[in-house]
Amino acid sequence: MAVGAIPEIGIDVENVDRPVEISDIAEMVFTSRELNRISRCSRQDREAFFELWTLKEAYIKARGTGFSLSPQKFELANDNGRISLQCRADCEPIPERWQFHTFKSRNLQLAIAVGSRSVTQIRHLEWQPNSQADFIERP
Repeated sequence: MAVGAIPEIGIDVENVDRPVEISDIAEMVFTSRELNRISRCSRQDREAFFELWTLKEAYIKARGTGFSLSPQKFELANDNGRISLQCRADCEPIPERWQFHTFKSRNLQLAIAVGSRSVTQIRHLEWQPNSQADFIERP
């Protein structure tokens, strides 16, 4: 769940253990540069795929356009934890206003897209059934 006073906020969560035809989906949603980055990634391709896929879906959800905004019209790059949006002006006139955050929790990959640079806090709370506290905060 993502909560905020900012009108453009999107979240995506994917179970990384479920069977997925990565190559088929990747060719439909990633640009050629993104495909190249994933194939050169030092970590497993599956992890890189899910991180990028959740980031793209979080951005599309934050924009509120659904897939009428083609995921191949924009790129997301993760440079040492700093995720940046690159696209044409018809996709997003001010790409640097966006913040992106990713989290990995057990078998879940999460991504949040926020259409503002003024957000000061992102908290990752994880539900812990049958514990003394309903939620615990994760880094």
